[in-house]
This record gives sequence, structure tokens and C-alpha cells, in this order.
Amino acid sequence: MEHKEIIKENIRKYLDQYGDKYIRDYGELVSEEYSHILNTALEIMLNHWELSPYKPGGFITSFLDNDLSATFSNADNVNARAIHFYLMMKYNLSYPESF
Repeated sequence: MEHKEIIKENIRKYLDQYGDKYIRDYGELVSEEYSHILNTALEIMLNHWELSPYKPGGFITSFLDNDLSATFSNADNVNARAIHFYLMMKYNLSYPESF
């Protein structure tokens, strides 16, 4: 399994375990919103661990720079609901031991 897929699977497990605790109205997410959160979380962690070959957009850059004001102003409605989740994930999800 490719490292990106391993990280994505770890994020999926974290989201399934803690989504209802950190995302407002988590149980009401439609599949597109769930996928959006999962993919954004993946990009956050890839950039956080410097594994992405791409420069992140405004929301992820603001988030990783700990710029709260810019994070909220760059967030779409789904990401605005998930900021608490992204924050907890960034500090609690461990780097995979092996790829």
C-alpha cells in the first residue's frame, strides 16, 4: 500500500472514531462532505509531515501556520465545521511507523 493510502486509512479510522466528538452535526454529514473532510485532512497531514509535492491552498496554509483568523476566512462551510477535528488530528495522529 502506498504511503498516501496508509495515511488516508489512518485518518479515516481517526475520523470514524472521533468525528462525532469534534465535528458539529457529524451524524448528518452526506457522503460528499465526509469525503471532503477526509481529503482535506489527508492534505493537511501530507503537508504537515512534508510529504506532499504540492503547495497547499489558502485554507490548509493558514491552518498549518496556526493563523486562526485566516483559517476561518479561507474555510468553506464543510471545513469550518471540521476545524476542531483537523486540529485534534494534527496533534494526535502519529506518523506511520512504516510504509
